[in-house]
Amino acid sequence: MYTRSTPAPATVDAGNWARTRVVVLNATFQALTEVPAERAVTLLAIGAAESVEDREPAVPIRSQYRAIPLPLTIRLLEYVYLPRRPVVTDRSRATIDEAQQRIWRRLAAI
Repeated sequence: MYTRSTPAPATVDAGNWARTRVVVLNATFQALTEVPAERAVTLLAIGAAESVEDREPAVPIRSQYRAIPLPLTIRLLEYVYLPRRPVVTDRSRATIDEAQQRIWRRLAAI
């Protein structure tokens, strides 16, 4: 599991903006994850995402030809399908076992 080695800075300035975290939303505005601000700015620069909310006070990330305000939240422009795994607890496992036993008893009776 990924853990942060350095905590996110309390205040953001030109020297420490890359260590801040940015929330990533799916195209349907469903929260997916948090990424480093450097990755979020890259997604904005290549056109894979759009900024939903910018960080206040504004911290522009500048290149030679472009300035991108540091985002707080971004949204991916294409939908990312995430398969859902059913949560199996001890209680639901017992229910599944009971259902299987009933099915086998019915099949044996035929």
